This record gives sequence, structure tokens and C-alpha cells, in this order.
Amino acid sequence: MFLKNFLTHLGRYVIMMRMAFSRPENMSMYYRETLRQMNDIGIGSVMIVGLISIFIGAVTAVQFAYQLDGTLVPTYYIGYIIRDSTIIELAPTITCLVLAGKVGSNIAAEIGGMR
Repeated sequence: MFLKNFLTHLGRYVIMMRMAFSRPENMSMYYRETLRQMNDIGIGSVMIVGLISIFIGAVTAVQFAYQLDGTLVPTYYIGYIIRDSTIIELAPTITCLVLAGKVGSNIAAEIGGMR
């Protein structure tokens, strides 16, 4: 009984995947929609990611300068250290978090509007 149900569901899944990945009837509609989604997800997110990155870099610089106040490290090294740590460590992480939130909410709103 279990094997029969498993094979039935597996067969239905394979048929669904074949239908999903078969050649679409109207390729130009899919091409335009793909370009629109690429624009919304990629180009549309550059401004918010840049703005959040500027604020995170500024806060990191202020905190780092506060921590190094009174030490023997010259203050002009703070910019170099913040630049390297922001580019190497924070930029990929923050970009992923911001894009996940923005793109996820956009896609959820788009699906919610499909009534």
C-alpha cells in the first residue's frame, strides 16, 4: 500500500515537472516577464542596498573610532580599516539580508494581488 502511494505521487510529480519545464506556448510573454523581474529584483534594489550600506559604514566608523580613542593607532587608519572590514565582511551579508527582505516582500505582494 505504501509503495503504491509512493509510486503514484512520484509519477504525478514527474508528470508535473515535465509539463512545467516543457516549451511554453508564448515565449515572448515569458521573456518580457523575465526581464521585468530582473529589473525589479536587481536594478530596483540598488538604491536601498546602497543607502543601508552607507548608514552601516557610518555607524561602524563611529563605533570603531570611539573604541580606538586614546590608543596609539592614528585616526587616519580608521577609514582604511572600516573600508576593508565593510567590503570584505559586512557588504555581502547586509546585501543578502536586505535583498531577501525586499525581494521576498515584493514577490509576496505580487502573489497576494493575483486574485
